[in-house]
Amino acid sequence: MKFWEIYKSKYNSKVAKNPYLNFIVSDSFIKLGLFKSYERAVQDLKNLDQNMVRRYPLWVDPLKKISVNDYIMELKLNALLKQSKYKELKAFLSKNKESKNINYKFYNGLVSHRLKNYTDSIASFESLLVNPNINNLLTSTQNIEMLEAYLESLYEAESGKKFRRNVAALTNDLRRSESENYLNLLERADYLYIESLFSENKVNYKTLERKTTEFIEGNVKSDYVMRVKYLKGVSSIKNGNTENGRKVLNEILNNKETPEYLKGLARSELTTLELMNKTI
Repeated sequence: MKFWEIYKSKYNSKVAKNPYLNFIVSDSFIKLGLFKSYERAVQDLKNLDQNMVRRYPLWVDPLKKISVNDYIMELKLNALLKQSKYKELKAFLSKNKESKNINYKFYNGLVSHRLKNYTDSIASFESLLVNPNINNLLTSTQNIEMLEAYLESLYEAESGKKFRRNVAALTNDLRRSESENYLNLLERADYLYIESLFSENKVNYKTLERKTTEFIEGNVKSDYVMRVKYLKGVSSIKNGNTENGRKVLNEILNNKETPEYLKGLARSELTTLELMNKTI
């Protein structure tokens, strides 16, 4: 933003008044939460010629090849989303549903997730994944937002088997990506997969033990690692690996960073184990 404020006048006079660049500037103010600056920047965008198509550098394709009016509409959606005005955003989307270039499915999926309408969120995102809008492609940040909301909606709405099937496909794609931006999402997806296994009425403890082991080895510093260690301890015991399970649960108890609720669960499992091994 500092560079833009310094060179804006020179850029506009020497190159062109560029709709896409003005969109990026306005959207950056939204992301920073500077809404007065956003209103000033979007006014500059509104004052541009509607037929302005000049862009620079000429050899770089913008992700969003849409009209000035479409840019302004998308900025309005982003501003409402940033301010958590979900009901207002939903109403605005409904009024402009027929507009082809505002990425209706993306925003409808996000707001449906925020309003806990998970089935609608899943349907919107899956439709977008199959048929992306080539004139208004998602940025890397928007892709992550979409996949995060899609993952959480799946976890809330779908049966365990369908959730795990979809998440397995998603994580396979994420692991092939070389971008570090997806690492946190991959970690969350793997964790929810494990919780889904544990939530089944009939738990497959062999699969659970294998998945927890893989997670711990690959996510040593994860915020979820203690919870996953607890599940590993339980699954080890259920699979007959009693000593290994006891060792893992004691590690949880002896770790100062373990949340108290997990210590309580670990202590309960160890107590049950001791009672079962008592000879009366």
